[in-house]
Amino acid sequence: MMIKNELLSAKKADFTSKSIKILHISDVHAKKNNENLFIWDEIGKLSFDAAAITGDFIQDKHTEALPHLPYLRELTKKVPVFYVFGNHEVCERSEMRELFESAGITVLEDEIAKINISGVFINILGIRDYYLILRHGFGNIFEMLKVLDPNDFNIVLSHQPQVFKYAKSYNVDLMLSGHTHGGQVRLPFFPTLFAPGQGFLPKYGDGWYHENSSNLYISKGVGTTVFPFRIFNQPEISVLEVRF
Repeated sequence: MMIKNELLSAKKADFTSKSIKILHISDVHAKKNNENLFIWDEIGKLSFDAAAITGDFIQDKHTEALPHLPYLRELTKKVPVFYVFGNHEVCERSEMRELFESAGITVLEDEIAKINISGVFINILGIRDYYLILRHGFGNIFEMLKVLDPNDFNIVLSHQPQVFKYAKSYNVDLMLSGHTHGGQVRLPFFPTLFAPGQGFLPKYGDGWYHENSSNLYISKGVGTTVFPFRIFNQPEISVLEVRF
């Protein structure tokens, strides 16, 4: 298990000398055998101000998340927690919303939440899964991106990182994504070789991307899909510290 501590310097003059820490969890792919419960012991050792879960918490059914529910409830007692759906949850959205909201989690599907952490006003826009955007169009997404206040710190949560090529043209300071698993199978010293929806040598693989004045961080995720192993690619949870 890799715990990544990442640092981002934000240029917001009004927030000088302040910082926030965000826990980022993605692609847990919980299954019926209580897989990946080990992450909660590690998370309990960390310090952060808010948490973002960027989709694919389950593999097939919302019931696969039930063993994690007590830990999620404890997490929401400590910090605000935000969640967006991944492609594995497209057909379970109503069930996952009900389950996660019962744990105190804010579920965002083309919705914006606003919070204040240590005097920093943060807008969090959670976007529907990219496959649904391709099916139903981008109109609503663009309208929501337009209303992000440039005077606040704006975070976009999107399971699939392809959304970044559009979000970077708006007042988006930080976007958090997953989906790629960092390739799941890697070669030493090579970047992500393949990502679903992007193919071989994807533009957005894992880690940091900086374009225009926007920043994207892609988690390698925790679990697996298609085949049940990771090669040269440890499971990852991240704490991103944003300094103003």
